[in-house]
Amino acid sequence: MEKETFKASVELSDNPQLIQLFGSQDQNIRFIEDSFQVQITHRGEQLFITGEEEVVSQVKELLNQLQDLIARGISISKTDIITAVKMAKRGTLDYFVNLYNEEIGRTFAGKAIRAKTYGQQQYIHAIKKTDVVFGIGPAGTGKTFVAVVMAVQALKKGEVKKIILTRPAVEAGENFRVLTRGLKRKSGSIFTSVIRCFIYRIRYGAYESSPRTRSH
Repeated sequence: MEKETFKASVELSDNPQLIQLFGSQDQNIRFIEDSFQVQITHRGEQLFITGEEEVVSQVKELLNQLQDLIARGISISKTDIITAVKMAKRGTLDYFVNLYNEEIGRTFAGKAIRAKTYGQQQYIHAIKKTDVVFGIGPAGTGKTFVAVVMAVQALKKGEVKKIILTRPAVEAGENFRVLTRGLKRKSGSIFTSVIRCFIYRIRYGAYESSPRTRSH
């Protein structure tokens, strides 16, 4: 038995930046279509969504929230579209716009830094409220980046006097107690991602390496 299809429309605002919603060659719209198995057509000042009723409602709300961000002057990219789609599927789309309400810092070039997922937003709030926070999760989810941004922000505000990077006192496949090849070659892989985040947040050369070893 074929599932009944449902159709809904979304009014498009008169905003020259609305092209961000569509993306280059309508890539964003195609991505949303593929993610929800719906059909989206553009006619004049409206987008028409066709598919299963529940899914069509989700896509309509998603498109409206993306329009809301653009109307507020926030530039959106494919990353924002992906985040919105994931949150819609998880049932947390209500929190999507809130991600852009809180600016946690700026890059050295002046670009605003905000949480990109609901999980990152919770991580940020945990860092603000507690003294010790453990960030656990898959690679690429922003654990290191968010921690560095929050640390630099605290330093700039005078909430802390210095930021100290350290590593667990455990073996990692080789003996770190004898630094015969120098600290950078021995522990470089541990701190590479952290240093990159510092450079992105402040500037190159605004940190120093001060190795301290302890004999056992």
